[in-house]
Amino acid sequence: MTDVTKADMITVKNISDYIETFAPINTKEEWDNCGILIGNKNFKVQKAILALDITKGVIDEAISKSCNLIISHHPIIFDSIKNIDFDSNVARLIENKIAALCMHTNLDKAKDGVNDCLAFALELKNQKRIPEEFLVTGEISADINSVTFAKYTASKLNAENLRYTVSEKPIKLVAVSSGAGADTVFLNNKYGFDALVTSDIKHHQFLYAKEHDICLIDAGHFNTENVVIPVLKNKLCDHFPDVEFICSKTSDCPYKYI
Repeated sequence: MTDVTKADMITVKNISDYIETFAPINTKEEWDNCGILIGNKNFKVQKAILALDITKGVIDEAISKSCNLIISHHPIIFDSIKNIDFDSNVARLIENKIAALCMHTNLDKAKDGVNDCLAFALELKNQKRIPEEFLVTGEISADINSVTFAKYTASKLNAENLRYTVSEKPIKLVAVSSGAGADTVFLNNKYGFDALVTSDIKHHQFLYAKEHDICLIDAGHFNTENVVIPVLKNKLCDHFPDVEFICSKTSDCPYKYI
């Protein structure tokens, strides 16, 4: 790939091509929608903002900060579009000539991708990536109990609140599966982890964890995935030093706890 670095030459395709060197789009899930979803490959990029989701607030922020590219994890378009409201996020991006580059399940599986970043945030040692399972395993530095590990996870991920199951055995081997990865709890027999950090956990998944003495932690979809945003921003800054990349200040968890 040609090393393009000058700001007046950088296109969305240059940025997409670089991300694909470590998160190829052909590794995405069949149901997923990744890549350049708004704009075109030759669109010149002056300034880009990174966010987990492309929300109204993020678009407002992009406009106010003169960004003409938003790089997000969650795709702004999942299903076929049958109509476009003038006030929709898609319409506002087009109206303001802001491109959208979305890297989803391909970034989940990637080296230094979402699951790797989640494992790094928890400071897991001897990490092993299992991309076909959306899983990374690793060890914590010392055996601790499930209550202590839950508190440790909340602290490391800045999680306002979390749900977890109490297990009897000490925790050493930890698995992480960012976002809605709770089904990976059923892989415990295969990989032998003592704890799983994920989100969007359902009742039957908690029951399984409790009955199989697994510390299952729901740390929130946003908290388990947003860890990739600053890492991706730093990689892009290093590769394209003449382009300004910023992390969104308005992208946050859409719900609160009481």
